[in-house]
Amino acid sequence: MPHRTRVLVVDDDQDMVTALLALLEQHGYNAKGIYSARTIISDVRYFDPDVIIMDIEMPGKADGMLPKIFASIDPANGPC
Repeated sequence: MPHRTRVLVVDDDQDMVTALLALLEQHGYNAKGIYSARTIISDVRYFDPDVIIMDIEMPGKADGMLPKIFASIDPANGPC
């Protein structure tokens, strides 16, 4: 079975996450949604997404998380 691209959707708007997940899954992506920036580092490590779609203006200082997210990516895989 071919690899399905993994997409992590991060947004505090649950309706937005639900809509994006439905659209992505309809087009064959393996998509996971989270509603808080607090767990994003562990979700990135666990889910190992190929792509992250993220609201950077959500509560919880999501904008400051980007450097930490990139630093948490396994250097062997590297960021896209």
